[in-house]
Amino acid sequence: MKITKRHLQLIIREAIELSSRDIEEYLRTQADSYWSDRALVVSGPGGQEINSAIRELLLDDFLDNIGSSVSIDDYSELIDHLSRPPYEDADTPAMKAARQRQWGYS
Repeated sequence: MKITKRHLQLIIREAIELSSRDIEEYLRTQADSYWSDRALVVSGPGGQEINSAIRELLLDDFLDNIGSSVSIDDYSELIDHLSRPPYEDADTPAMKAARQRQWGYS
């Protein structure tokens, strides 16, 4: 029996079945570790500017580990939020609304 790439992706997706909460927790954990790395955090003016190094690392983490089963569009706002200093563990109203629409909880 020959297994196609699409079939293999479906099998893997069903085996993993990551919930939105699992994905958010994973991204928050990664962001916490990146924000604790002094080499990545540059002090100075900037206020709420996105830390591009941390954002790039979070995007890489998402695409490498989660992206095959979930669209990055659903998590781009969270990644941007986690890339802004000071990182706060708080949901934005848009993230809550998206989670409610997609997964049925807020």
